[in-house]
Amino acid sequence: MYTSKLTRLGAEIVELTAQPELDVIKRRARRRRIRRRAATGAGVALAVSLTGIAAWQLLPGVPGRTSPAGPSPSPSRQLPGAPGGPLAWAAAGDAGHLYAELYPCEGSSHATTAACDVKFVGSDDAGKHWDVRQDIDTGMLVRGPTTLVAPATGPKSGSQPMRVSLDGGRSWQPVTTDNTPRATVPAGGWLDCDSDSGFTSVPLFPQQSCVLRAVDPVAHTIRPLAPPSGITPAMAAPVPADAGLWLLGMDGDRNATVSVSRDGGITWSTHHFGVPPADPSPTVDPSSTVAPLVPDANQHRYDGIQLSTFDGRTVNAVLTRHPYAYGFRSVDGGQAWLPTGEGKPLPSMAPDYNPAVTLPDGTHVLQDEQDDHGIAWFGRPPDARTYVKANARQGWPGRGAMMAGDGHLFSYDGHQIWLSTNGTSWQAITPG
Repeated sequence: MYTSKLTRLGAEIVELTAQPELDVIKRRARRRRIRRRAATGAGVALAVSLTGIAAWQLLPGVPGRTSPAGPSPSPSRQLPGAPGGPLAWAAAGDAGHLYAELYPCEGSSHATTAACDVKFVGSDDAGKHWDVRQDIDTGMLVRGPTTLVAPATGPKSGSQPMRVSLDGGRSWQPVTTDNTPRATVPAGGWLDCDSDSGFTSVPLFPQQSCVLRAVDPVAHTIRPLAPPSGITPAMAAPVPADAGLWLLGMDGDRNATVSVSRDGGITWSTHHFGVPPADPSPTVDPSSTVAPLVPDANQHRYDGIQLSTFDGRTVNAVLTRHPYAYGFRSVDGGQAWLPTGEGKPLPSMAPDYNPAVTLPDGTHVLQDEQDDHGIAWFGRPPDARTYVKANARQGWPGRGAMMAGDGHLFSYDGHQIWLSTNGTSWQAITPG
């Protein structure tokens, strides 16, 4: 995996130095940005949706939360993971609102022509029709079916740190910093911690901290929000909006914490994870190609954390103490937590590279990448006591999967976007 990425980077450097004209350099720099998105699409949730508006059908056993309804998925033998192709990046606001960046000349000898510029497109009808949207040439996050956000650039980026679109990327407006504190996150808004870049896990050492803020996309403002008492915020966890607000951080003893608010940030409930197990036994998957990392000087503390949930009630956390990772599970909305995997190190050696996801039935899916092939481990309900390994040939996307705001799982390869309600059957959509 790493060798192929370094080889590709070296080839791009040679290509760039061979054509020094400014317009060529700009186009190629842009393509490298898009290629990095495609290469890390499963590693960072660049398009994790935080709100969902869709039709729902009852999910038995989970009060107040339902599994998504949408286009009937068709089982496919060819799951996402095929290399090459014009699709460089894709995202789903929900099953009906899809976004993609297309680079039509990938691999072509004519890739320096203007006709090969990246095209940002969107669909409002589940992929039946597509139209060109306004590409702002910076990393985008999908915050709702038609709500997109991107970091700002230029001289005003300090006072206007982000741009927002409420019409699916057809137009963009700046979001202005207002230092007047807010009591709650507004309806349709979201929790922000220093303009979270979409990563689903956060390192805790060296000490990571961020400023907690509430974004109001309608008023185009971003304002301070008080964090939980005694907690140093590190990241706002990307979860569906109706699952509550989830904040990852540390307490005064530098222990990892997960805080949740059900009232928009007025009150918080916090769980403190304490210290990792001493001298863990190396029961990791022997086929993993990821080299162990040197333990941090603070190895008596967890050094990273990520969180996933579908409904806000069954919640899974992955805490790292390199070179190990441990799983914890709550079935009561974050009040009580029990270890998964019998409390042993999890089989995935790179949980902070590819995000874990929680399926509607509560299954905890660890995602990893080995030699450019997707690997996943499934921790089944009710307690994820053991994890069962699978790969793309056994029904899981090679590039991994992310969750849209309405609960649909989505993935993509170089040619198609893939949607699923359950992680088993996948529907293929070709953007155009």
